[in-house]
Amino acid sequence: MIEPRRPFERQRAVSRPLALAISGLVAAFACRTETPDEHYYDGKAPASVNGGHTQATGGRAGTGGAAQPASPVGSGGAAGDAQAGSAGSDESSAGDSGVEPPPAIACGPAPVSQAEFTQEALRAAAVDCAAWQLCQFENTAIELDARVAAYASEPSDESRERAASAWTRSMERWSQVELFQFGPLSSRNESAGKDVYLGQGLRDSIYGWPAVARCRVEDQVTSLGFETRGMDSVLISARGLYALEYLLFYPGFDTACAASSTTAATWAELGEEQLLSQKVRYARALSADIRERAQALSETYREGEFREAFVSASGYPTPQESLNVLGWALVYIEREVKDWKLGVPAGYTLTHPVGEPESPYAGVGTEAIRQNLLGFRSLFQGCGDAGEGLGFDDWLVAAGHAELAADVIRATDDALAAVQAFPALPSATKEQAQELYAAIKVLTDFLKTDLFGDGSPIGLKLPAGVEGDTD
Repeated sequence: MIEPRRPFERQRAVSRPLALAISGLVAAFACRTETPDEHYYDGKAPASVNGGHTQATGGRAGTGGAAQPASPVGSGGAAGDAQAGSAGSDESSAGDSGVEPPPAIACGPAPVSQAEFTQEALRAAAVDCAAWQLCQFENTAIELDARVAAYASEPSDESRERAASAWTRSMERWSQVELFQFGPLSSRNESAGKDVYLGQGLRDSIYGWPAVARCRVEDQVTSLGFETRGMDSVLISARGLYALEYLLFYPGFDTACAASSTTAATWAELGEEQLLSQKVRYARALSADIRERAQALSETYREGEFREAFVSASGYPTPQESLNVLGWALVYIEREVKDWKLGVPAGYTLTHPVGEPESPYAGVGTEAIRQNLLGFRSLFQGCGDAGEGLGFDDWLVAAGHAELAADVIRATDDALAAVQAFPALPSATKEQAQELYAAIKVLTDFLKTDLFGDGSPIGLKLPAGVEGDTD
């Protein structure tokens, strides 16, 4: 068993010296704010999920009845979250602001499959776990939207801090969802190594990292284009959890846009009071959009055509190809975590699409990596809090390779322990980043050299974007 999570400290107003340090950190990643890399975006507006979005106050998360705050994200990979609808921490309770979030969705306990291994049972367990993870995220999005709405109604340091704390819980849960990129959530871009058959890129409108750019967010603040043209007109680099992080956590009134740009000129004309007003308006639109998309995604994975097409493998050329796609979700630890989140600050990854480090304003990049690893465990082992349930490890055991399953599980536990002892990424030294990179590389080496490729005992192939990677 791993050690329980140490809760985040309550977020406070960021000092101006820290704001300057954040600006320097972002600049160090060579943010191309004038031409952001939209590398995951496939040009499709994701509003078609289940027939489009519902209203922010409608659907299953309505405001009627006796409201309860959504429960905060728990410590474990699954059941540690507790069932949705339970009372949260002091920051998610209603009494501190007089505003109660809508009632939480009853997600139930984590789905721990007790079925004997078959390929179909593995696909069913994976999609059920994805649906549960998305339901948990939907609950954090409900609370986040309510907190941002309260902040927009009565802006103050206190209401902003409550919204920022709710953002942190949403980001924590989303970081586990990141590992479930198969089906409509994932990109269908072959170079992204995701689901080229059923992918719709719906993840990107909620969290577009690494294709993010602060200047694009500031474009929306100055132009209010999200109001005149709608949220679907906003580039992924300027929306979702990334944009909301900047608006809730960054205290400065400088702009990342080039001085010669129209945005920078308008920014200078507006003044701090008007800029703050327009930042709050955009934050409010973002939180509502995140909530609507979270609800649509949760429903898509829980029931309907996609679930049937995935579980039966009818949406793929062969059953084995469906499992290749499911396996590619595990590769997030290799590329996004090892190569991009750690390899860039460690100085190892020189060619990459990363415009800014993950979570440069809230500073929760280390916790995001820990949650990524917990998501990996939920998919590789099983959806239970300690990896109970059906996963890839059961496939390996059934194929006579229990030792490889044990190696991957042990490497996962060691990587989690290493992250637990790691400092916040913005303050970590290059040498510390290299040490954590090395710890996670033990896990990813098992993936690339044993679980996938020509020697795979279960016939899994690497995605095109990773198969030539020899680090």
